[in-house]
Amino acid sequence: MINRDAGIFVCVDSGETSDVDIYKTVEVPNDVHAGEIETSTSLAVRPHLVKMELATRSVPEFSSRYLNFTSHRGVLWYSYTQKFSPNGVIGDATKATPQKGRKIWQIMIAHLVSLVEDLKDLTLDEIYNRRY
Repeated sequence: MINRDAGIFVCVDSGETSDVDIYKTVEVPNDVHAGEIETSTSLAVRPHLVKMELATRSVPEFSSRYLNFTSHRGVLWYSYTQKFSPNGVIGDATKATPQKGRKIWQIMIAHLVSLVEDLKDLTLDEIYNRRY
């Protein structure tokens, strides 16, 4: 609606432009919520808010590689976290470190800058014609 009503392009990047590179920095697949990635990024910027003594591992395994959250050939799909994890963790928070978090932030910032640089010279007509 903002795109339409204000005549500007709006998008959200919550890490998707970086996922392929981020998953190369972590040890455990299917790390999507409160696991190694998010705990590491929190340790890097707000370590006083992280209680590593409470860190847990809850990594789902799937019968199909296409349903695997971190598969390069998977499909996007949605399910409630509670179906996979009674405590909300989908991943392995015990593997988190501030060093990994700083690396993940560097990757995400670099990709966000690249996204902005790529889009800033396009007209709205070009963006809309590409059906984004």
